[in-house]
Amino acid sequence: MRPPRTFVDTNILVYAFAEPFGTKGLKASEAMLKLGNQMIVSTQVLHEFYNVATRKLGMPSHQARQVIVDLSNGEVVSSSPPMLIRAIDLSDATKCSFWDALIIQAAIDSRCVRLFTEDLNHGQLINGVRIENPLR
Repeated sequence: MRPPRTFVDTNILVYAFAEPFGTKGLKASEAMLKLGNQMIVSTQVLHEFYNVATRKLGMPSHQARQVIVDLSNGEVVSSSPPMLIRAIDLSDATKCSFWDALIIQAAIDSRCVRLFTEDLNHGQLINGVRIENPLR
């Protein structure tokens, strides 16, 4: 059985690739492996990953670049002006931050049924996307 289309937030990628041997890193890696080609990210997630991995965690640039290249071989959702407007409306409706709303909107626009993140409420359902924290 194929896993459901799942959007993966930056924090899950950071644990999996930049902190692979910690408890959270192992859980994140395992969750992502199970997704296979059903894992979706956005350009926002790739930007944030590179920034956090290189600036905050000290990952060498060439290594972070390779992660971006590898992830780019899968499905990547690009932000568009209409998506930004929908994210603003979603942020207003849900009272979450604009950046979280942009992640959620990318998941919605890419027809995902799940969003793996540590930043939102596990089990919450937003416009058909279930928030799941695979690190729990």
